[in-house]
Amino acid sequence: MAVLAGVGVGLAVLYVTLVTVPHALGVHGAIWSLAANFATCITVSAFTRPPSDETVERIHGAVEDYVYGSGEAGSEEALRSS
Repeated sequence: MAVLAGVGVGLAVLYVTLVTVPHALGVHGAIWSLAANFATCITVSAFTRPPSDETVERIHGAVEDYVYGSGEAGSEEALRSS
């Protein structure tokens, strides 16, 4: 959730600082965008609840199976269903 919000805010700030107010305060728009993205990610993460332990284990387990090839059936489906 936080990353999606950060990307949205970052793109909006990038548009504003490249098109509407180019090089605000002498700083390139990409720097403003990265700063806004970082601040948004931290803020949204602070106010949302973390995923359950079951969700974390399911995702991490599926990624490990996919990367290290445990050979278990269903690991790819677990990644797609999340």
